[in-house]
Amino acid sequence: MIIPVRILMVDDETKVLFGYKRSLMDKFNITICDNPVEALNLLKTNNFAVIISDYKMPKIDGNMFLDIAKEISPHSIRIMLTGNADINMAIEAINKGYIFRFLLKPCSGEMLETVLLDAIEQYRLTMVEKELLEKTFRSTIRVMLDFLSLTSPDIFQLVNEVRKTAKMIAKRLNSKYIWEIEIASMLSLIGATTLPEDITNRVCNGFSLTEDEYEMFKTHAIVAKNMLGTIPRLEIIAEAIEHQNDIYAETTQIQNLTVAYIARLLKISVDFVLLQKAYITKKKSYEKLREKRTQYDPDFLLALETEIKNTDEEFTLKELSISDIQPGMILSKDIKDNNNVLIISKETIVTDILQQKMFSFLKFKRIDRNYKVFVKEYKK
Repeated sequence: MIIPVRILMVDDETKVLFGYKRSLMDKFNITICDNPVEALNLLKTNNFAVIISDYKMPKIDGNMFLDIAKEISPHSIRIMLTGNADINMAIEAINKGYIFRFLLKPCSGEMLETVLLDAIEQYRLTMVEKELLEKTFRSTIRVMLDFLSLTSPDIFQLVNEVRKTAKMIAKRLNSKYIWEIEIASMLSLIGATTLPEDITNRVCNGFSLTEDEYEMFKTHAIVAKNMLGTIPRLEIIAEAIEHQNDIYAETTQIQNLTVAYIARLLKISVDFVLLQKAYITKKKSYEKLREKRTQYDPDFLLALETEIKNTDEEFTLKELSISDIQPGMILSKDIKDNNNVLIISKETIVTDILQQKMFSFLKFKRIDRNYKVFVKEYKK
């Protein structure tokens, strides 16, 4: 019976590759590649549980290849296969923390099979831990966002739209980083809570900013990075958030490929959402985005365009009682209390928390019973 997880073997010696594949193909799902550059491209579009690389290869040696592979596919288990028992090479790889095992050529099929089984088990444990962490992070971040929805409903609304946009683009491109993207987008604007209220109000309501005001607004990214950077396992996300204002050319200088990828996605997602505040429709907002196309990753821009073309928006305006207003509906006007204090801003998407907030205010007769809302539908 073949173990279903995929294994990538990279070696410039084709005969060696075919020899290992013949001896292992009855038990393992093996993909072979004799070109390290092509192998890196395979990693960008495929999921591999284990990566085995020869050390001595032209253009890119095994150390460099596995170092880059770690950035592209961080959860894959990496093994070095070499005929050169160089202690300095081994120390370098171990210090960088990207090698699970070293194997010396010639390596018997039995030895390789044992190591692969160990690597697959390590991969399984890594993924179990990852799933547990994801659930823990999501729960923690949702508590933070619930608090944000009550204290800064306008920013909370932007965060929701950024998350949906980023996730839509990522899914269109079959991204490997869906979890990281979702967490990063949910935290992308958390630093804006520290900015002057008049700045955030103008941004959230689609008003243009002066050059100085825009520079001040962009500091939210650094604030967020400082807030999140000390939290274990959020270092990459914090760094991506810090770079979310970088234009495409600037992100090519970022060494960590995952950070660069997420930063580019946040850039186009946040800008697109802010443009919608000013221009309402997705089509018009995208046209404005295209005017500065060199600032964005061309793949993300194309994915966004494809999504917009394939989606028809329909808005139905209805007047409903608070008891009939459901999560997902959009408020058409501000909700203010009897003292004219803003409770929830117009164009806010209703959530479970906001629904409870409206019930609470209604219970004490501090707001009206009926409000007009947009019921928004998407038809593919």
